[in-house]
Amino acid sequence: MSAEGAEDPNSWGERHRRARDHFVPWVDEAIGLAGKVVLEYGVGHAPVACAFAARAERVIGLDIDAGYLADAPGYMAGHGLADARVELHHHPLEEVLDAFSAHRGTVDVVLLYAVLEHLTLTERLEVLRRAREVVHPQGHVVVCETPNRLVWPDHHTSRLPFFTMLPDDLALLYLDRSPREDFRETMAAAIADGPAAAHEALSRWGRGVSFHDFELVFGDLRRHVLATNWEPALFAERPVHAEEVVLARALEQARPDLPPVFSRAWLDLVLTSEPMAEVPALVRPWTLRTGVAGGAAYTPWDNVLLEAGGGFAIDLPAPADRVVLALVSDREEVGLRLTAAGGLDLAAVARGAPHAAAHAAVR
Repeated sequence: MSAEGAEDPNSWGERHRRARDHFVPWVDEAIGLAGKVVLEYGVGHAPVACAFAARAERVIGLDIDAGYLADAPGYMAGHGLADARVELHHHPLEEVLDAFSAHRGTVDVVLLYAVLEHLTLTERLEVLRRAREVVHPQGHVVVCETPNRLVWPDHHTSRLPFFTMLPDDLALLYLDRSPREDFRETMAAAIADGPAAAHEALSRWGRGVSFHDFELVFGDLRRHVLATNWEPALFAERPVHAEEVVLARALEQARPDLPPVFSRAWLDLVLTSEPMAEVPALVRPWTLRTGVAGGAAYTPWDNVLLEAGGGFAIDLPAPADRVVLALVSDREEVGLRLTAAGGLDLAAVARGAPHAAAHAAVR
């Protein structure tokens, strides 16, 4: 428990809850998990594997940490999940990739949940490459809870602005400014052991990932990204932040071909092993392009303040048959109206706790 009495977000129960309530339904909607075999690389104590086992036929978990795997049955029993359809296998670091590849052609989904950021660059690219090879040709690679190195706040490791964007050597020199005492102390001990130990420890704490890593392995990402966390089904766990919209605006100018997920602070996406014949229609963020406005203003916090009764004109980033409206209000319900040329006039109500993220969708 935290000092405020809230559940530790990294506890077994909280990790299981987030996966069970948010990510598993999202993945299930995208690809259907019934009858599927899921292989999780980096299973840890198995909280996420147990969440996926509730809908999949079978979940196989691999990990290099024997202690985590030894503790997993106790956690599972304590949460009433002792009979979950989960198989756990320990493999040392030097053997785990070969063990991973040994499942080639026998699994439908490779799950990389909160793991890619803890690998070295060489390991990360190799795991992504092998993930494509391990699943069936029509299989999928699911990535969740991976921090995006292109978003300036580092919520994952250092809690320093722009830290994820620094090259490793510069990050090692700068990290003593981090407010995280445990991070500073662990890294100081590693640095004292020499450059190799320092770089290894920094990687294991977690570094950001971006579209570059995926593009090197998958090529044209438009034909591989099937689902992203811009879907409103994940907004309760992934509310929209201003820095994500700002990054989306920059990517729209620099790389308009990229799927929209690569502007989010956390990378949660479903990829196909083989390229899709058609590029799927994905929810894309509005990138702050607007026309004449009344009762609306752009704030220093990179968002739009809309007064009651106010409005503004926008250009959608692409033709759309669905528009998702996301906002924060001091009310529990906010009425919204969307009008367009040709007589379109749609009303929606966004509901949520006051001062918390809310959304509504219209078609």
